[in-house]
Amino acid sequence: MFRYRKLYADLVTDSGEVCIAYVACLELLGVASHSAGYEYYAPDGSRRVVRASSRAEVRHDARGLSIAFATPHGAFSYQLAADSAGRAGTRHEVSPALSWQVLLHARKARITGSSGISERSGAGYSDRVEMTAPPRTLGLAELAWGRGGRDGRGFVFTRAQFRDGRTFQSALVDGNESSALALNRLGTERLQLGSGPASFELRDERVIHEGPALDVARFPSRAERWLARALSGPMQEVRALARFVAADGSDGFALHERVQFGS
Repeated sequence: MFRYRKLYADLVTDSGEVCIAYVACLELLGVASHSAGYEYYAPDGSRRVVRASSRAEVRHDARGLSIAFATPHGAFSYQLAADSAGRAGTRHEVSPALSWQVLLHARKARITGSSGISERSGAGYSDRVEMTAPPRTLGLAELAWGRGGRDGRGFVFTRAQFRDGRTFQSALVDGNESSALALNRLGTERLQLGSGPASFELRDERVIHEGPALDVARFPSRAERWLARALSGPMQEVRALARFVAADGSDGFALHERVQFGS
């Protein structure tokens, strides 16, 4: 009756520009609905949300990942290179009806955009989420996620907290998976991932989006917005661009976000 699949891919440039692309498919009561688009966050704090006007073409193989689709403003494409250091992570069962898998991380990415973005390159990342039950039925209270990388070094973390007290957490650091995730908030603008020589500290540069996750920009159609909210329930999102500093002194940009459910 219900199945939702979403492919997520992002790019962060050396100047702090952020582009996030997605391709999704919702199957509800035997009817499949496909969607795609991208969000662009400029260093000046502006946000641009663009929906695809065609079905996306996706390729994922040993060479990497590519996404292409048309928009009302022109063609958009995303390419993310692969190598052994950026191999796919384990497919995790976050809950019986929710799975998550890192596809590629800390690799070189490039976009050819529309609406004046032109071509950009930087560090990229991609993952895949699948749900077989509506989000509002999963019992989630809060989801924290983040990723950072540069020159082959990188990390990804996720922590899902459920209303019944359960917690799922996982991290991928320089290609090595760990379920022993130590995620500590050091005030309102700093996070620490792990401890010792494999630790990373995230220091926020700027919040790039704060507010309802299912807002008018992402769902301009009233009917589509109503359906999304009916399936997901209230969701509040804080998405930030940060600087990460590793224990060995290396640094770069990171993205991280926190989503609260039911509030």
